[in-house]
Amino acid sequence: MRPWLILVVFLLVLAACQPSGKERPENIIAPDRMSLVLAEVYITEAVLSNMMIPYDSLQQVREAWFSAVYRKHGIDRATFDSSYHYYETHPDLLEKIQDDAITEMMKREAEVE
Repeated sequence: MRPWLILVVFLLVLAACQPSGKERPENIIAPDRMSLVLAEVYITEAVLSNMMIPYDSLQQVREAWFSAVYRKHGIDRATFDSSYHYYETHPDLLEKIQDDAITEMMKREAEVE
Protein backbone atom coordinates (compact mmCIF):
# COMPACT_ATOMS: atom_id res chain seq x y z
CA MET A 1 0.00 0.00 0.00
CA ARG A 2 2.88 2.33 0.65
CA PRO A 3 3.95 2.56 -3.04
CA TRP A 4 0.42 3.71 -3.94
CA LEU A 5 0.56 6.43 -1.35
CA ILE A 6 3.89 7.63 -2.69
CA LEU A 7 2.51 7.60 -6.23
CA VAL A 8 -0.59 9.57 -5.22
CA VAL A 9 1.50 12.19 -3.38
CA PHE A 10 3.87 12.43 -6.35
CA LEU A 11 0.98 12.96 -8.77
CA LEU A 12 -0.58 15.62 -6.54
CA VAL A 13 2.71 17.49 -6.31
CA LEU A 14 3.21 17.19 -10.05
CA ALA A 15 -0.28 18.54 -10.74
CA ALA A 16 0.31 21.46 -8.36
CA CYS A 17 3.48 22.42 -10.22
CA GLN A 18 1.83 22.64 -13.64
CA PRO A 19 1.09 26.11 -15.00
CA SER A 20 -2.54 27.00 -14.59
CA GLY A 21 -2.85 28.39 -18.09
CA LYS A 22 -4.62 31.45 -16.72
CA GLU A 23 -3.94 34.68 -18.48
CA ARG A 24 -2.97 37.89 -16.75
CA PRO A 25 -6.02 39.64 -15.26
CA GLU A 26 -7.12 42.84 -17.01
CA ASN A 27 -6.34 45.08 -14.04
CA ILE A 28 -2.67 43.98 -14.00
CA ILE A 29 -0.13 46.14 -15.84
CA ALA A 30 1.31 44.40 -18.92
CA PRO A 31 4.89 43.13 -18.44
CA ASP A 32 6.51 45.50 -20.97
CA ARG A 33 4.79 48.51 -19.44
CA MET A 34 5.49 47.26 -15.90
CA SER A 35 9.23 47.15 -16.64
CA LEU A 36 9.13 50.85 -17.67
CA VAL A 37 7.21 51.80 -14.52
CA LEU A 38 9.57 49.74 -12.38
CA ALA A 39 12.61 51.41 -13.96
CA GLU A 40 11.22 54.81 -12.98
CA VAL A 41 10.35 53.58 -9.51
CA TYR A 42 13.95 52.35 -9.04
CA ILE A 43 15.35 55.66 -10.31
CA THR A 44 13.02 57.61 -8.04
CA GLU A 45 14.07 55.47 -5.07
CA ALA A 46 17.74 56.13 -5.86
CA VAL A 47 17.23 59.89 -6.09
CA LEU A 48 15.18 60.01 -2.88
CA SER A 49 17.75 57.94 -0.99
CA ASN A 50 20.36 60.61 -1.72
CA MET A 51 18.26 63.58 -0.59
CA MET A 52 19.43 65.30 2.54
CA ILE A 53 16.12 66.40 4.01
CA PRO A 54 14.34 65.58 7.27
CA TYR A 55 12.48 62.28 7.36
CA ASP A 56 9.00 63.78 7.70
CA SER A 57 9.61 66.05 4.71
CA LEU A 58 11.10 63.14 2.79
CA GLN A 59 7.86 61.18 3.20
CA GLN A 60 5.89 64.04 1.64
CA VAL A 61 8.37 64.40 -1.21
CA ARG A 62 8.39 60.64 -1.70
CA GLU A 63 4.60 60.49 -1.96
CA ALA A 64 4.54 63.37 -4.47
CA TRP A 65 7.30 61.89 -6.65
CA PHE A 66 5.77 58.43 -6.76
CA SER A 67 2.38 59.93 -7.55
CA ALA A 68 4.03 61.74 -10.47
CA VAL A 69 5.54 58.46 -11.73
CA TYR A 70 2.16 56.72 -11.52
CA ARG A 71 0.39 59.64 -13.23
CA LYS A 72 2.96 59.64 -16.02
CA HIS A 73 2.11 56.00 -16.75
CA GLY A 74 -1.64 56.46 -16.31
CA ILE A 75 -1.94 54.27 -13.23
CA ASP A 76 -2.43 54.72 -9.51
CA ARG A 77 -0.60 53.27 -6.54
CA ALA A 78 -3.19 50.54 -6.02
CA THR A 79 -2.78 49.35 -9.61
CA PHE A 80 1.00 49.34 -9.26
CA ASP A 81 0.86 47.51 -5.92
CA SER A 82 -1.59 44.86 -7.13
CA SER A 83 0.41 44.37 -10.33
CA TYR A 84 3.66 44.01 -8.40
CA HIS A 85 2.01 41.53 -6.05
CA TYR A 86 0.69 39.55 -9.04
CA TYR A 87 4.18 39.36 -10.54
CA GLU A 88 5.65 38.37 -7.16
CA THR A 89 3.44 35.29 -7.35
CA HIS A 90 4.79 34.64 -10.88
CA PRO A 91 8.57 34.80 -10.30
CA ASP A 92 9.50 33.89 -13.87
CA LEU A 93 7.58 36.93 -15.15
CA LEU A 94 8.93 39.19 -12.40
CA GLU A 95 12.50 38.20 -13.20
CA LYS A 96 12.01 39.15 -16.86
CA ILE A 97 10.33 42.43 -15.89
CA GLN A 98 13.20 43.31 -13.55
CA ASP A 99 15.78 42.40 -16.19
CA ASP A 100 13.97 44.64 -18.69
CA ALA A 101 13.81 47.45 -16.09
CA ILE A 102 17.57 47.19 -15.57
CA THR A 103 18.12 47.27 -19.33
CA GLU A 104 15.93 50.38 -19.54
CA MET A 105 17.92 52.10 -16.77
CA MET A 106 21.21 51.24 -18.48
CA LYS A 107 19.85 52.64 -21.75
CA ARG A 108 18.88 55.89 -20.00
CA GLU A 109 22.28 56.10 -18.33
CA ALA A 110 24.01 55.71 -21.72
CA GLU A 111 21.85 58.50 -23.17
CA VAL A 112 22.90 60.85 -20.36
CA GLU A 113 26.61 60.15 -20.78
